[in-house]
Amino acid sequence: MKSKAKIVSLNSETLTESCDNIKRPVMDNLFDVVNSKLFGPLASTDRRANYELLMYLYGLFCEGEARPFIPREEVVSGMASYIRMHQFDELYDDENTDIEAKTAREKANLKIKQFKRAGFLIEDTTDGFETNFSLDGSAILLLERMKEVAHKGKGQMEYTGYVYVVFTMCKEMNADNFSKSYSTLQQIEERTRALMNGLQGLNSKIRRYIENLMNSPDLTPKEIYQIVLVEYQHDVLFTLFDNIKSKDNPDRYSDVILQTMRSMADSYIPNIRQNMMETTHDDDYSSDHIAAIDAKLMDMITYVIHSFSYMQSLLDYIDRNNNRYLNSAKGKLNFILNENVDVEGRIISALASLKGVPEEYDFESLVGIRRSANIDDKSTYAPRFLKDKLTSIGLVEPELTEEEIELGRLAIFAEDRFSRHKVDERALEILGDRDSIALSEMEIRDFDDLLFAFLMQVYAESAGLHYEIEPNNEIIHVLHYRMHNFTLYRKES
Repeated sequence: MKSKAKIVSLNSETLTESCDNIKRPVMDNLFDVVNSKLFGPLASTDRRANYELLMYLYGLFCEGEARPFIPREEVVSGMASYIRMHQFDELYDDENTDIEAKTAREKANLKIKQFKRAGFLIEDTTDGFETNFSLDGSAILLLERMKEVAHKGKGQMEYTGYVYVVFTMCKEMNADNFSKSYSTLQQIEERTRALMNGLQGLNSKIRRYIENLMNSPDLTPKEIYQIVLVEYQHDVLFTLFDNIKSKDNPDRYSDVILQTMRSMADSYIPNIRQNMMETTHDDDYSSDHIAAIDAKLMDMITYVIHSFSYMQSLLDYIDRNNNRYLNSAKGKLNFILNENVDVEGRIISALASLKGVPEEYDFESLVGIRRSANIDDKSTYAPRFLKDKLTSIGLVEPELTEEEIELGRLAIFAEDRFSRHKVDERALEILGDRDSIALSEMEIRDFDDLLFAFLMQVYAESAGLHYEIEPNNEIIHVLHYRMHNFTLYRKES
């Protein structure tokens, strides 16, 4: 039988005292571990120079020979040489004083002093009174992450194996043997988190490509080709479609992963907790500590469940952004290839022709500047519209020769050499009697042939085509361009 809840009346003093007695969890705080001034050099006016100098120190201590201790004189000389060889627009000491006029060695000493005070560098004097420098452990982790972020802004993110490894680990989870269950759960959670963070970064990368495409009105067809077929293909297409949507498609593995994780959450947390405590030599069996461990394990399991439940929706969202970018690039390319009117040249020509117009000419009656309110103190942001709607306008027919009329007709009704239909025809011509052919086997003689190869990939997702494309990661050289190879297939009827 369920017991009835006991209703207790609390006055304000009792309530305050009760709240004060509640033990609140203590959150780990970054500034309990690192120097509170650690981020100072990265937030100062000369932060770009500081980042570059800190990365130089990171390379000195952690890359190549990876020396944990380096004599002070060697660090100062090395940094002075680096400063001497690189031009910095701004350089300040830790008191925000401009040191641009000082010598390279003086700059190096002042910067080393600043990095010591911020907690990046640790100074140690040996028995022989030789002073050595080392990088702080927390600073190394911070610099590693910053380097990772800076690199991923322009490099390819790899996902091959993430989902499959998680799937394999889940299959190996044995209900009769929990000897490695905690370490396995840790690995599953870490790989899932790396994959989800990477996918969100990939989505941000596609959005940056879209914004750059929309905000670059002067791109030529050749530049669009270079961005879409080389850079975007390398950074996004093969990462997304070749890895995630084929080799590591979550749909192939998510049922087993989710079933395993839900079984853990429902039945096996005590077993995993026991393995964790044995592995970490934890002998605290108090009820509060056991509850804290169980909550931590449940958080790890829940994160994996939520991630794989949501992952397909995230992939679909990325896919939509990818199609949006490719369609935008295709539309911009079509516009440029079919736009034969030199608008800028006509404007310049019109302005030049005004030079011979008398000053007393009545432009107002012709243009209606004041009535249409196109030019006033708000014209930089006010929407333009015609206040006085014209009911009629005089039409002056220009006198044209037969040759000019024929040229105009040809310009209007000219066939689009690079339409989807023409690209489809060219793909079938290239295939001939074959069912497939690789880009590396195609005869690419000039830029038009290269453009057709590019457009075959851009149009490949369109309906009604007689071919399809299968990309791969092989790098080949075509007309001095580095490209990913692909295979052109004839579609079955």
